[in-house]
Amino acid sequence: MSWDFHVGQRVVCVIGGGHGYHPDVKCLTEGRVYTIRAIRLNPETGILNVHLEEIVNSARDCLEEYGEPYYSASRFRPVVQRETDIEVFLRMLNPSKQRVDA
Repeated sequence: MSWDFHVGQRVVCVIGGGHGYHPDVKCLTEGRVYTIRAIRLNPETGILNVHLEEIVNSARDCLEEYGEPYYSASRFRPVVQRETDIEVFLRMLNPSKQRVDA
């Protein structure tokens, strides 16, 4: 399944745990919301990868010669923002014109 991710987007982690290739990389927490700070498409595999605002791994910590390792975007889903509609509750506050016999 393909998702459109962008920098600054809030995403929820659906697959937590460590990084498959770098055991010293900080683990993701399933169910936690993160913010994307960088995106990269791996040209060799075609896999979309992300860096997160809340987690920064140094290249030295994971012995990555190309810089900070990315997390696969497949571990995340976009956070769905819904407009709050309180109209149904406002209607409950208005007295009804119908009478109910007890």
